[in-house]
Amino acid sequence: MIYFANTIIMKYSLSIILVLFLCCCNNPSVKEKKQTLKPGGWLPETEYSPTNAKASILNDSAATLQIRSMQDPTLDPVERLKLIEIAFKLLNEALKLDPKYGLAMTNLAAIYLEKRDTNKALELMHRRLALEPDIAEGWQAIGVFTDLQGDSVKAKSYYQKSIDIYNDRLKMGKHYTIREDLLYYYDNWSGKAFSLLLSGKTEEAHNSIRALLEEAGVALGQDSETYAAMLNKDRWTLLREMSGK
Repeated sequence: MIYFANTIIMKYSLSIILVLFLCCCNNPSVKEKKQTLKPGGWLPETEYSPTNAKASILNDSAATLQIRSMQDPTLDPVERLKLIEIAFKLLNEALKLDPKYGLAMTNLAAIYLEKRDTNKALELMHRRLALEPDIAEGWQAIGVFTDLQGDSVKAKSYYQKSIDIYNDRLKMGKHYTIREDLLYYYDNWSGKAFSLLLSGKTEEAHNSIRALLEEAGVALGQDSETYAAMLNKDRWTLLREMSGK
């Protein structure tokens, strides 16, 4: 699953966090879908079409460069920085063309996070969530950014907001007409567990992951290893890894 890949953030360093953050919110081959509740199981819904078609092209090009900058082992540090700066310019141009383009906000926030400018990253994510308040992953990301700034009280309120939205999604059940869509349910399950872990509710999070693996380990395939990795993490381990310390 690409859309909810942020649930594997806990495994690696900041550079990998950024890749996953980008993948959970944007992929050049996948159109954006607004998150809503639907009878019979939660699904992403309608595509967002920028008011200017060029904005979408700019965003997709920037996202491709961002992901390549963090995944391509042949790039040296100078080449990598060049790609990021090009992406930075493309995203700013996209937002000039469409100031309400959520994906461009998210991708630009990822660049600011890499630059260790959490103030700008937070500003952009707040702008997006003001337009699309039901993105649980966005509230989770804001919680992380806020935690990295040292405000754990406010961060935990954002984690709780994401948990509330995940709960709303999970309440829709898992009676999907297409079997493959069942993975959305499990992604939301793991997303909630990750927010619980970030909130410091380690035992509850670990119990939830064990239950997820017991129910859906085979269906999850390789993702089950990713979710199982959460069993070796707690709030402080995650924050230490995310801060690069």
